[in-house]
Amino acid sequence: MTAFSSDNMLDTGTWTLGGSPDKENDLHNTNAAIICDGATNYAERTSGAVFTSGAAMWGGCYFKFSSSASQQGVLFAQYVGSGQRQYMVRMETNGRIDIILVDTDNVKLTEYTTTSAIWNDDAWHHMAFSRPAAGGMNLVVDGVSITSFSIAVDTFTTMGTTGAPLRCGMRGDGNNDLLGSVARVRVENVEKSVVELQAIYTAENAAVNTDLSFGLTRLYTCDDNAASTVVIDTGDDATNLTLNGGDNTSAKTTTGQVDEALTLNGTDDQIKGTIPSEIDAGLTKDFTIGLGFNLVSTPVAQDTIFGAVLDASNGLQIEVNAGATAFTMKAEQGGTAKGKQIASAVLTTDLWQHIIVTWTAATGTFKTYYNGAAETDTAQTGGVNADASACLVIGSRCNDARYVNEKADDTWFINRVLTTDEITEAYGLFEAGISINGTLPGGGLVPRILTTLFS
Repeated sequence: MTAFSSDNMLDTGTWTLGGSPDKENDLHNTNAAIICDGATNYAERTSGAVFTSGAAMWGGCYFKFSSSASQQGVLFAQYVGSGQRQYMVRMETNGRIDIILVDTDNVKLTEYTTTSAIWNDDAWHHMAFSRPAAGGMNLVVDGVSITSFSIAVDTFTTMGTTGAPLRCGMRGDGNNDLLGSVARVRVENVEKSVVELQAIYTAENAAVNTDLSFGLTRLYTCDDNAASTVVIDTGDDATNLTLNGGDNTSAKTTTGQVDEALTLNGTDDQIKGTIPSEIDAGLTKDFTIGLGFNLVSTPVAQDTIFGAVLDASNGLQIEVNAGATAFTMKAEQGGTAKGKQIASAVLTTDLWQHIIVTWTAATGTFKTYYNGAAETDTAQTGGVNADASACLVIGSRCNDARYVNEKADDTWFINRVLTTDEITEAYGLFEAGISINGTLPGGGLVPRILTTLFS
């Protein structure tokens, strides 16, 4: 078999091609899809992580299924033996999607076959499904939630008992050869809600037509796995921050939602440096801020996860209330309080969360979004806490107080107000483990996304 590699592999697993498949364009990239001939062509991953019994998961891909197919065709499937989670996603000859999930007893399987739309039209489509740990199945095709299934529970039969843990284009035993094309396969060991699957589709699909990162002045990926206290800015400003309190970024590096993250101890760790030019006296410029975070412990005070403060009269802080019951955005424009308290967000520990804040200078209004959804809010009194000089800070206030015990991941600053669609896309990228500038993770610690095929 011929070795197949991709610059955008998300882990160290090796993909190989079987048969003599050609490649073609998918909706995004040149030669990003494998063409399966319904007979011998496939791709398989010969090493890497597998799912233990009962584990939650989600998977998805772009696919094109031939209208002339005379047999079932596997999009992707994994068989790893007793005691492991197994699954198979395949197309039926009538153009419907068939998903087989082995139950936690490793004896019975549940088979979901769509009963409404069909997708054997020789056109590109996107599918994503999730198996919650509690059971059941969510499916989204082309951004639409599919709820109509024929469901069967049967004794376990082979899904391909030989070959790689994960194979695309046919089963591990050489059956169910796909007549069509597959691209951008993803499998991850967490469950996703229908809304989250739809956000991933929006992000994947919109990225081909829009430049979401236009105006990206700052981007701190927190992937700085080096014996240094420098936190690198990969945005247009190229203004690095400093990790204070920690020995170096290597010692603080941990697994993030988007590749790596930095762990802040809640005592004296912070990431701090020069404020972006968009924060000025009177807040006369538009901007959008996004940040990914994971609370390691529940705050006992109103701890600060982000601050961009010019002085005591201009800037903003994003804080998590004591007990993580809500988060508060303290903001001031020329001495006038503009902050909001967001009580509807369900904050918890050991969970990756995402906040986006937009500022429209012409109307003097902030809008806040939690995990991609616009939040209802109430006015918040109390101003920002200024430092001796202007600063941008992650993990504390600018005046070196109210440290938060968290994992900090991608934090970015864009010099314009993102649209609602762009905000949905930005959150979808974060959920999919992709940076705001479209860059896939490339190294360091093993990321949570287990594998991608072509990108």
